[in-house]
Amino acid sequence: MHRFFIEQKLKKGMKINLPSDVSRQIFFVLRMKRGEMITLFDGSDQDFLSEITEIKKGVCVAKTIDARQNKNELGRKIILFQSIIKKDKMEWIVEKCTEIGVSEIVPVIASRSVKTGLNQARLAKIAKEAAEQSGRATVPIIRPIMPFASALSLAVDNCKKILFLHAKADKLITPTRLRTDVLGLFVGPEGGWSGEEADVAAKAGFAVVSLGNRVLRAETAAIAASYFASREDLDS
Repeated sequence: MHRFFIEQKLKKGMKINLPSDVSRQIFFVLRMKRGEMITLFDGSDQDFLSEITEIKKGVCVAKTIDARQNKNELGRKIILFQSIIKKDKMEWIVEKCTEIGVSEIVPVIASRSVKTGLNQARLAKIAKEAAEQSGRATVPIIRPIMPFASALSLAVDNCKKILFLHAKADKLITPTRLRTDVLGLFVGPEGGWSGEEADVAAKAGFAVVSLGNRVLRAETAAIAASYFASREDLDS
């Protein structure tokens, strides 16, 4: 069943005029008809089984029939602090890490960042579509770009544990390092974090760790670390 994220607060038995982008997709792309069922979600822990009651070019109305608890979110919050990399690779990270279950993505400008800008609206759209496709109850927050120092401060204020992935780290990422309900992950740019950045992170109390002996691409490291962090079965 097709799923759509709606920013409006939903409740059982309400009629809702679907957003124009959703209406266009239902009418032009999916070619759905009146009486067909869709699932709507609003970022709470519920999915709303809904019936299309009106459908015409560019305008669709749906009625929420039933509310069901969505159990697809992780038990922990993962905040990914990702140094900005090339456009296609950054989009790939947002899509795949949304599917994995990351709660927030913070684009960071590192000392070795080649690219320092991005299209935040496009990344938010990618995150929304990935959340719809993967059956999530929420859509990850895409934070504004911030410099390294600001990202460190944000992590300290919001995360209970923080892992700073560094290819030259002596310690490995392990399940015991993941045992928290709010975990921060720092992943560097194509050239990796500088030694100075790693030293600053260590002094701030971050666990400076690696994913193993092999040097991974930035996008591989982000996805691998996020998946590892999502494995709640490793907590026991």
